[in-house]
Amino acid sequence: MPCYWDGSTLHSLGGSLTHSACAYSPAVSSGGTVYTAGYYNDGTNDVPCYWAGSTLTTLKNTNGSDFTNGGYALALALSGSTVYAVGVYASSSLGRVPCYWAGGTLVTLKDATGNTPLSNLAYAYSIALSGSTVYTAGYYDNGTTTVPCYWVGTTLHSLGTSLPSGSTGAEAVSITLSGSTVYTAGYYYTASDVPVPCYWEGDTFHSLSGPSSDGSFPSYAYASGIAQSGGTIYTVGYYLVGTKYVPCYWEGSTLHSLGGSLTSSAYAKAVIVSGGTVFIAGEYYNGKKMMPCYWEGSSFNDLSGSAPNGGGFPIPDDLFVS
Repeated sequence: MPCYWDGSTLHSLGGSLTHSACAYSPAVSSGGTVYTAGYYNDGTNDVPCYWAGSTLTTLKNTNGSDFTNGGYALALALSGSTVYAVGVYASSSLGRVPCYWAGGTLVTLKDATGNTPLSNLAYAYSIALSGSTVYTAGYYDNGTTTVPCYWVGTTLHSLGTSLPSGSTGAEAVSITLSGSTVYTAGYYYTASDVPVPCYWEGDTFHSLSGPSSDGSFPSYAYASGIAQSGGTIYTVGYYLVGTKYVPCYWEGSTLHSLGGSLTSSAYAKAVIVSGGTVFIAGEYYNGKKMMPCYWEGSSFNDLSGSAPNGGGFPIPDDLFVS
Protein backbone atom coordinates (compact mmCIF):
# COMPACT_ATOMS: atom_id res chain seq x y z
CA MET A 1 0.00 0.00 0.00
CA PRO A 2 1.42 3.40 -0.97
CA CYS A 3 1.43 6.02 1.77
CA TYR A 4 2.97 9.15 3.24
CA TRP A 5 3.31 10.52 6.75
CA ASP A 6 2.32 13.95 8.03
CA GLY A 7 4.49 14.03 11.12
CA SER A 8 3.81 10.56 12.50
CA THR A 9 0.31 10.31 11.03
CA LEU A 10 0.02 7.70 8.29
CA HIS A 11 -2.00 8.53 5.17
CA SER A 12 -2.72 5.53 2.96
CA LEU A 13 -2.96 6.19 -0.78
CA GLY A 14 -4.24 2.77 -1.77
CA GLY A 15 -7.86 3.79 -2.31
CA SER A 16 -9.54 1.32 -4.62
CA LEU A 17 -6.29 -0.27 -5.81
CA THR A 18 -6.50 -4.06 -5.74
CA HIS A 19 -2.82 -4.86 -6.40
CA SER A 20 0.51 -3.70 -5.00
CA ALA A 21 1.62 -0.07 -5.25
CA CYS A 22 4.44 2.10 -3.91
CA ALA A 23 4.97 5.82 -3.35
CA TYR A 24 8.67 6.60 -3.74
CA SER A 25 9.26 10.30 -3.72
CA PRO A 26 9.56 12.45 -0.65
CA ALA A 27 6.28 14.34 -0.84
CA VAL A 28 6.11 17.96 -1.95
CA SER A 29 3.30 20.20 -0.80
CA SER A 30 1.51 22.98 -2.64
CA GLY A 31 -1.35 24.94 -1.11
CA GLY A 32 -1.77 22.26 1.52
CA THR A 33 -1.96 19.40 -0.99
CA VAL A 34 0.68 16.68 -0.71
CA TYR A 35 2.01 15.21 -3.96
CA THR A 36 3.77 11.85 -4.20
CA ALA A 37 5.15 9.85 -7.12
CA GLY A 38 5.16 6.09 -7.60
CA TYR A 39 3.45 3.25 -9.37
CA TYR A 40 0.65 0.75 -9.04
CA ASN A 41 0.16 -2.68 -10.54
CA ASP A 42 -2.95 -3.14 -12.68
CA GLY A 43 -2.83 -6.91 -12.48
CA THR A 44 -0.54 -7.22 -15.49
CA ASN A 45 1.91 -4.28 -15.54
CA ASP A 46 3.43 -1.72 -13.20
CA VAL A 47 1.93 1.67 -14.11
CA PRO A 48 3.67 5.02 -13.38
CA CYS A 49 1.53 7.53 -11.49
CA TYR A 50 1.36 10.29 -8.92
CA TRP A 51 -1.08 11.23 -6.19
CA ALA A 52 -2.35 14.74 -5.43
CA GLY A 53 -3.53 14.19 -1.91
CA SER A 54 -5.27 10.83 -2.33
CA THR A 55 -6.29 11.47 -5.97
CA LEU A 56 -4.49 9.13 -8.36
CA THR A 57 -3.28 10.28 -11.79
CA THR A 58 -1.90 7.69 -14.21
CA LEU A 59 1.05 8.77 -16.36
CA LYS A 60 0.78 7.87 -20.04
CA ASN A 61 3.05 7.12 -22.98
CA THR A 62 3.67 9.41 -25.98
CA ASN A 63 0.36 8.40 -27.54
CA GLY A 64 -1.59 9.27 -24.40
CA SER A 65 -2.20 5.58 -23.77
CA ASP A 66 -1.33 3.34 -20.84
CA PHE A 67 2.08 1.69 -20.82
CA THR A 68 1.90 -1.95 -21.85
CA ASN A 69 5.36 -2.96 -20.63
CA GLY A 70 5.52 -1.20 -17.26
CA GLY A 71 6.90 2.05 -15.86
CA TYR A 72 7.76 3.86 -12.62
CA ALA A 73 7.67 7.48 -11.45
CA LEU A 74 10.46 7.81 -8.90
CA ALA A 75 10.37 11.50 -7.90
CA LEU A 76 8.46 14.67 -8.65
CA ALA A 77 8.59 18.45 -8.51
CA LEU A 78 6.00 21.21 -8.91
CA SER A 79 5.99 24.46 -10.87
CA GLY A 80 2.76 26.26 -10.20
CA SER A 81 0.03 23.74 -10.95
CA THR A 82 2.22 21.65 -13.27
CA VAL A 83 3.48 18.32 -11.96
CA TYR A 84 6.86 17.09 -13.23
CA ALA A 85 7.73 13.46 -12.54
CA VAL A 86 10.90 11.53 -13.40
CA GLY A 87 11.36 7.81 -13.86
CA VAL A 88 11.66 4.99 -16.36
CA TYR A 89 9.43 2.99 -18.63
CA ALA A 90 9.85 -0.33 -20.37
CA SER A 91 9.77 -0.57 -24.16
CA SER A 92 9.63 -3.78 -26.19
CA SER A 93 12.13 -2.29 -28.66
CA LEU A 94 14.38 -0.20 -26.38
CA GLY A 95 14.26 -1.99 -23.03
CA ARG A 96 14.33 0.32 -20.00
CA VAL A 97 14.15 4.02 -20.97
CA PRO A 98 14.80 7.03 -18.66
CA CYS A 99 12.22 9.80 -18.95
CA TYR A 100 10.21 12.51 -17.30
CA TRP A 101 6.63 13.70 -17.58
CA ALA A 102 5.78 17.42 -17.79
CA GLY A 103 2.15 17.98 -16.95
CA GLY A 104 1.45 14.40 -17.99
CA THR A 105 3.36 14.65 -21.29
CA LEU A 106 6.09 12.04 -21.68
CA VAL A 107 9.59 13.32 -22.50
CA THR A 108 12.20 10.66 -23.33
CA LEU A 109 15.77 11.43 -22.25
CA LYS A 110 18.42 11.31 -24.96
CA ASP A 111 22.04 10.32 -25.45
CA ALA A 112 24.94 12.71 -26.18
CA THR A 113 23.77 13.22 -29.77
CA GLY A 114 20.48 14.64 -28.53
CA ASN A 115 18.63 12.45 -31.01
CA THR A 116 18.57 8.89 -29.69
CA PRO A 117 16.77 7.75 -26.52
CA LEU A 118 18.99 6.13 -23.92
CA SER A 119 17.87 2.59 -23.36
CA ASN A 120 18.32 -0.75 -21.65
CA LEU A 121 20.91 0.09 -18.97
CA ALA A 122 19.96 3.66 -18.11
CA TYR A 123 18.07 5.26 -15.24
CA ALA A 124 16.70 8.66 -14.24
CA TYR A 125 16.18 8.87 -10.49
CA SER A 126 15.78 12.47 -9.36
CA ILE A 127 14.36 15.78 -10.59
CA ALA A 128 14.76 19.51 -9.93
CA LEU A 129 13.32 22.61 -11.59
CA SER A 130 14.61 26.06 -12.45
CA GLY A 131 11.64 27.96 -13.82
CA SER A 132 10.38 25.78 -16.63
CA THR A 133 13.75 24.06 -17.15
CA VAL A 134 13.83 20.45 -16.01
CA TYR A 135 16.97 18.86 -14.51
CA THR A 136 17.15 15.11 -13.97
CA ALA A 137 19.94 12.89 -12.63
CA GLY A 138 20.82 9.28 -13.32
CA TYR A 139 23.25 7.14 -15.25
CA TYR A 140 23.70 5.22 -18.48
CA ASP A 141 25.86 2.37 -19.76
CA ASN A 142 28.40 3.18 -22.47
CA GLY A 143 29.05 -0.45 -23.30
CA THR A 144 31.96 -0.70 -20.88
CA THR A 145 30.87 0.95 -17.65
CA THR A 146 28.08 2.94 -15.97
CA VAL A 147 28.42 6.70 -16.50
CA PRO A 148 26.89 9.20 -14.02
CA CYS A 149 25.05 12.07 -15.65
CA TYR A 150 22.35 14.67 -15.51
CA TRP A 151 20.09 16.09 -18.18
CA VAL A 152 19.03 19.69 -18.76
CA GLY A 153 15.77 19.12 -20.56
CA THR A 154 16.79 16.24 -22.82
CA THR A 155 20.42 17.37 -23.18
CA LEU A 156 22.85 14.93 -21.61
CA HIS A 157 25.72 16.11 -19.38
CA SER A 158 28.09 13.24 -18.62
CA LEU A 159 29.98 13.31 -15.30
CA GLY A 160 32.15 10.32 -16.14
CA THR A 161 35.34 12.23 -17.00
CA SER A 162 35.55 13.59 -13.44
CA LEU A 163 35.90 10.20 -11.77
CA PRO A 164 39.08 9.17 -9.90
CA SER A 165 41.68 7.22 -11.80
CA GLY A 166 40.91 3.50 -11.82
CA SER A 167 37.19 3.93 -11.20
CA THR A 168 35.05 1.30 -12.88
CA GLY A 169 31.92 3.45 -13.07
CA ALA A 170 29.49 5.56 -11.06
CA GLU A 171 25.82 6.43 -10.61
CA ALA A 172 24.13 9.76 -9.85
CA VAL A 173 20.91 9.24 -7.89
CA SER A 174 19.93 12.67 -6.51
CA ILE A 175 19.96 16.25 -7.80
CA THR A 176 19.42 19.75 -6.43
CA LEU A 177 20.02 23.28 -7.68
CA SER A 178 21.46 26.42 -6.11
CA GLY A 179 21.32 29.38 -8.44
CA SER A 180 22.89 28.23 -11.68
CA THR A 181 24.88 25.41 -10.04
CA VAL A 182 23.76 21.80 -10.40
CA TYR A 183 24.58 19.45 -7.51
CA THR A 184 24.28 15.69 -7.90
CA ALA A 185 25.00 12.91 -5.41
CA GLY A 186 25.73 9.23 -5.82
CA TYR A 187 28.65 6.86 -5.65
CA TYR A 188 31.54 5.63 -7.75
CA TYR A 189 33.16 2.22 -7.90
CA THR A 190 36.84 1.68 -7.15
CA ALA A 191 39.06 -0.58 -9.24
CA SER A 192 37.91 -3.46 -7.00
CA ASP A 193 34.23 -2.51 -7.59
CA VAL A 194 33.67 -1.17 -4.06
CA PRO A 195 31.17 1.74 -4.00
CA VAL A 196 32.29 5.05 -2.45
CA PRO A 197 29.90 7.98 -1.83
CA CYS A 198 30.45 11.25 -3.66
CA TYR A 199 28.82 14.33 -5.08
CA TRP A 200 29.38 16.67 -8.00
CA GLU A 201 29.27 20.48 -7.92
CA GLY A 202 28.58 21.11 -11.57
CA ASP A 203 31.26 18.94 -13.20
CA THR A 204 33.56 19.06 -10.16
CA PHE A 205 33.85 15.75 -8.32
CA HIS A 206 33.95 15.50 -4.51
CA SER A 207 34.60 12.21 -2.72
CA LEU A 208 32.98 11.93 0.72
CA SER A 209 34.95 10.79 3.74
CA GLY A 210 34.37 7.75 5.92
CA PRO A 211 34.66 7.01 9.64
CA SER A 212 38.21 5.59 9.54
CA SER A 213 41.09 7.77 10.73
CA ASP A 214 42.32 8.16 7.16
CA GLY A 215 38.84 9.08 5.90
CA SER A 216 38.21 5.74 4.23
CA PHE A 217 35.24 3.38 4.63
CA PRO A 218 35.42 -0.15 6.09
CA SER A 219 33.47 -1.52 3.14
CA TYR A 220 30.60 -0.56 0.83
CA ALA A 221 29.22 2.98 1.17
CA TYR A 222 26.66 5.05 -0.74
CA ALA A 223 25.27 8.58 -0.98
CA SER A 224 21.56 8.61 -1.80
CA GLY A 225 20.31 12.19 -1.39
CA ILE A 226 21.51 15.79 -1.57
CA ALA A 227 20.32 19.24 -0.47
CA GLN A 228 21.82 22.72 -0.23
CA SER A 229 21.19 25.30 2.49
CA GLY A 230 23.05 28.49 3.35
CA GLY A 231 25.92 27.65 1.05
CA THR A 232 26.47 24.23 2.65
CA ILE A 233 25.96 20.96 0.81
CA TYR A 234 24.23 18.17 2.73
CA THR A 235 24.36 14.60 1.47
CA VAL A 236 22.89 11.48 3.07
CA GLY A 237 23.69 7.81 2.73
CA TYR A 238 24.94 4.78 4.58
CA TYR A 239 28.07 2.67 4.96
CA LEU A 240 28.75 -0.94 5.88
CA VAL A 241 30.58 -1.92 9.07
CA GLY A 242 30.84 -5.70 9.37
CA THR A 243 27.32 -6.86 8.53
CA LYS A 244 25.50 -3.65 9.56
CA TYR A 245 24.76 -0.59 7.45
CA VAL A 246 25.10 2.67 9.38
CA PRO A 247 22.95 5.63 8.24
CA CYS A 248 24.73 8.96 7.99
CA TYR A 249 24.89 12.41 6.50
CA TRP A 250 27.66 14.75 5.49
CA GLU A 251 27.59 18.47 6.30
CA GLY A 252 29.97 19.63 3.61
CA SER A 253 32.73 17.06 4.03
CA THR A 254 32.03 16.34 7.73
CA LEU A 255 30.53 12.92 8.43
CA HIS A 256 27.71 12.54 10.97
CA SER A 257 26.75 8.93 11.75
CA LEU A 258 23.13 8.28 12.75
CA GLY A 259 23.25 4.70 13.98
CA GLY A 260 22.52 5.57 17.60
CA SER A 261 20.98 2.66 19.50
CA LEU A 262 19.92 0.78 16.37
CA THR A 263 21.25 -2.76 16.49
CA SER A 264 20.56 -3.67 12.85
CA SER A 265 21.11 -1.98 9.50
CA ALA A 266 19.50 1.37 8.69
CA TYR A 267 19.53 3.50 5.58
CA ALA A 268 19.30 7.29 5.12
CA LYS A 269 17.66 7.98 1.75
CA ALA A 270 16.44 11.60 1.47
CA VAL A 271 17.30 14.96 3.06
CA ILE A 272 15.92 18.46 3.43
CA VAL A 273 17.15 21.34 5.59
CA SER A 274 14.67 23.69 7.24
CA GLY A 275 15.42 26.43 9.77
CA GLY A 276 18.94 25.10 10.18
CA THR A 277 17.70 21.61 11.10
CA VAL A 278 18.57 18.60 8.95
CA PHE A 279 15.66 16.22 8.33
CA ILE A 280 16.46 12.77 6.92
CA ALA A 281 14.04 10.06 5.82
CA GLY A 282 14.92 6.39 5.65
CA GLU A 283 14.27 2.94 7.00
CA TYR A 284 15.76 0.45 9.43
CA TYR A 285 15.72 -3.30 9.80
CA ASN A 286 14.09 -4.60 12.99
CA GLY A 287 15.45 -8.11 12.61
CA LYS A 288 12.47 -9.28 10.55
CA LYS A 289 11.23 -6.42 8.36
CA MET A 290 12.15 -3.00 7.02
CA MET A 291 10.52 -0.23 9.07
CA PRO A 292 10.06 3.49 8.22
CA CYS A 293 11.78 6.23 10.20
CA TYR A 294 13.25 9.70 10.04
CA TRP A 295 15.88 11.73 11.83
CA GLU A 296 15.49 15.33 12.98
CA GLY A 297 19.13 16.28 13.35
CA SER A 298 20.48 13.28 15.24
CA SER A 299 17.12 12.53 16.93
CA PHE A 300 15.64 9.24 15.71
CA ASN A 301 11.88 9.01 15.03
CA ASP A 302 10.34 5.57 14.54
CA LEU A 303 7.28 5.51 12.26
CA SER A 304 6.65 1.78 12.49
CA GLY A 305 3.92 2.20 15.09
CA SER A 306 1.77 3.97 12.49
CA ALA A 307 1.73 0.94 10.20
CA PRO A 308 -1.32 -1.30 10.31
CA ASN A 309 -0.57 -4.08 12.81
CA GLY A 310 2.98 -2.71 13.04
CA GLY A 311 3.66 -4.24 9.64
CA GLY A 312 6.88 -3.81 7.76
CA PHE A 313 7.40 -2.10 4.43
CA PRO A 314 8.71 -3.64 1.21
CA ILE A 315 11.77 -2.23 -0.57
CA PRO A 316 11.86 -3.01 -4.32
CA ASP A 317 15.52 -3.89 -4.72
CA ASP A 318 15.48 -3.42 -8.48
CA LEU A 319 14.71 0.28 -8.11
CA PHE A 320 16.86 1.38 -5.19
CA VAL A 321 20.41 1.26 -4.01
CA SER A 322 20.85 -1.97 -2.06
